[in-house]
Amino acid sequence: MKTAAELCLAALIENVGSGGPNFRREAIGAIAKLSENGASAVLRFCVTWLTEHGVNSTPVMQRCGVVCAMATIVEGVGDAGLPKGEAIALLQCGIREMTVNSDLTSELSQEALRLVVGLCVMFPAEGCRELLSSLGDNTLPHLFLLLAISHLAEKVPECILPYVKEFLTRLLPPLGIAKQDNHRMLLSRACGSLAEALVRMHFDASNALEEYNDLMYSTLNFFLGDYSRCNERRVRTLVVYAIGCVFGVCGDEKRVELAGKVAPLVIYGVRRERGHDVLFPLRGLSGFFRTLRMGCALLYGHLWRGHFNPSCRHWSISVQKM
Repeated sequence: MKTAAELCLAALIENVGSGGPNFRREAIGAIAKLSENGASAVLRFCVTWLTEHGVNSTPVMQRCGVVCAMATIVEGVGDAGLPKGEAIALLQCGIREMTVNSDLTSELSQEALRLVVGLCVMFPAEGCRELLSSLGDNTLPHLFLLLAISHLAEKVPECILPYVKEFLTRLLPPLGIAKQDNHRMLLSRACGSLAEALVRMHFDASNALEEYNDLMYSTLNFFLGDYSRCNERRVRTLVVYAIGCVFGVCGDEKRVELAGKVAPLVIYGVRRERGHDVLFPLRGLSGFFRTLRMGCALLYGHLWRGHFNPSCRHWSISVQKM
C-alpha cells in the first residue's frame, strides 16, 4: 500500500505536464518540496515512474516536469544527501532522458542535462565513467553527451583531470567523421573544454602535460583542417576556442612547428567576432597565451606579425581559407 506521501507524489506527477507554465512551475516546486522529508525516496519514485512509463506513452511535458523536479532536488541536497548507488541509478536515468532526441532546443533534454551535470559535479568519478560508457566506439557521440562533457570540464576541471585522456581518445575518431555543423560545433567545445581544464589546472607546470602531447597534436591537426575553414559562426567560434586551448597543451616542439598556422587563426578568430560571439574565441586566445607564459619565446614573432600586420603571409592564408 502506498503511503500518503507517495499518493501525493503520484498525483503531482500525473498533472505536472498539464496546464500553463505557472501551473507546471508550481507542480514542479511541490514535488521538490516533498523531498525535504527524504530526497532519496522522492528521486527513487521519479526514476521508477520514468522507467515504467515509456517515452512514447507519456507526454513530453510530463516527462520534462518530472526530470526538472529531479534536477531541482539534486541541486539542493548536496553529495552527502545521496548514496553513491542511488546517484549512479539517477545518472543512468538522466542520460537516457537526455539522449531521447538530438534536438538542441528540447526542453526535456536540457532539463536532463541539468540533472546529469549536477550529479556529475557531486560524483565526478561515477559521472565520468557513466559518460564514457555512453560514448560509442568510433561513432558520433550524442550531442547532449558532448554538452555534458563540456559543462563538467568547465565546472569542475580539477575533478575531470583523471579522465581527460580517455575522453579525448574516445572523441578523436568522431572528429574525423563529423560533417554536420552541430556535431562539429559540440565536438570542438568538448575538446576545447577538456584542454582548457588541463591549462587551468597545470598553468605553471609544463612537465605535467607531457603525457598529453601526442594526443593533443593529433587533435589539433583535425581543427587545422576542414574545421578551421568553416564560416558558420556558431561553429567557427568554438573551433577557435578548441585550437587555442589544444595548442596550449601541445609540447614546445609541436608548438614551434605549428605556431605559424595557429597564431593567425586564433587572433583573427577573436578580431572578427562581436558581442557575445567573442567569448569562446577569447578563451581560446587565453589558452594560446599559456604558450607565451611558459616561455616559448619563438612564438612572440608569430603573435606580433599576426596582430599588427594583417597583410603578412600567414594571416593572408588564414583569411582566404576561412
